[in-house]
Amino acid sequence: MNTMRILLFGLAVLPLAGCAQGPQSAEAPPFKPVATVLDIMESLVGHMATDVFASVGTVIDEKGTHEIVPKDDEAWAEVRFAAMGLAETGNLLMFPTRAKDQGDWLMFSQQLVDRSVVAAKAAEAKDAGALLDAGGQIYETCTACHMKYIPADPQ
Repeated sequence: MNTMRILLFGLAVLPLAGCAQGPQSAEAPPFKPVATVLDIMESLVGHMATDVFASVGTVIDEKGTHEIVPKDDEAWAEVRFAAMGLAETGNLLMFPTRAKDQGDWLMFSQQLVDRSVVAAKAAEAKDAGALLDAGGQIYETCTACHMKYIPADPQ
């Protein structure tokens, strides 16, 4: 029902979209970054990555082997949302005021986008194996980036 409402709304508004636009501007939109890289990592990346990583796995304990997978459509959707949000954080990290350099930083940020989209597609398909693999790829990207950009503890 909601899909039908969205479709009808889109069809009603689409013809008006061309009329509402003014002259096209060559200027970049007035982005206004307010968070630091650390803010993004702690408030967004950390939480969404944890949601993706914790969504699938295997636990072996004294009672046996237990598979962890999202339990219902809503849980799968939440994992997909987390993965899509994680993908968008890669874009946030590419803002010129945040990018540490134009080489590896941008490569790792783009990998975060691409690999998180793969995770989102796996969640949408309800494919726990593909989601586990995608989560591993995201983890590898994060680890490689941290090894390059987070200074080693001097102790």
